Amino acid sequence: ASKDKVTLTSSDTGVFTVAYDAAAKKATLTGVAAGTAKLTAASADGKTSKSIDVTVTAVAASAVKLYNGQEDVTGKAVTVNQTQYAQLAAKVFGEGDKPASDQAVTWSVEDAKVATVSGGKIVAVAAGTTTVTATEPKSGVKATVTVTVPDAQVTRVATPTFSQPNGATFTAKQLIQVDCATVDA
Repeated sequence: ASKDKVTLTSSDTGVFTVAYDAAAKKATLTGVAAGTAKLTAASADGKTSKSIDVTVTAVAASAVKLYNGQEDVTGKAVTVNQTQYAQLAAKVFGEGDKPASDQAVTWSVEDAKVATVSGGKIVAVAAGTTTVTATEPKSGVKATVTVTVPDAQVTRVATPTFSQPNGATFTAKQLIQVDCATVDA
């Protein structure tokens, strides 16, 4: 039975990794980055081995999608209230919705007076509408989302009232008591 045992290795795990299921006698190769490396099968005793070249090709970017949590918001509108933020994630895809080799994107915002963006974090600045864009730099493929920041909603305004008459006078180092209360406007 030991004559059936083999080990499989990648000469460069930066190009591909290999997982071997000895019971099923099947190997799974996982591409890591574009390049060429050797896949070597060796007998358990190390006396016999055979190698082949394995080439991993890059999956070129053909689409960028934007997500707010699990929701695809590409080309849609997102509302961010003033003093709040939304965290978006960008995923880059190649042909057939396969993940592209390069997932890096650059973020930009059309009007920084309405919102700012850094690493997908959109921070509301002031009321208005703007567009946030994620661009895969090598291909120029991009995705956008419309960001709306509504007017701030004021739900309660407190007006101070004083029990002393307006224009009360006092001297330096004199301590006076001022009663203060708030009432709804």
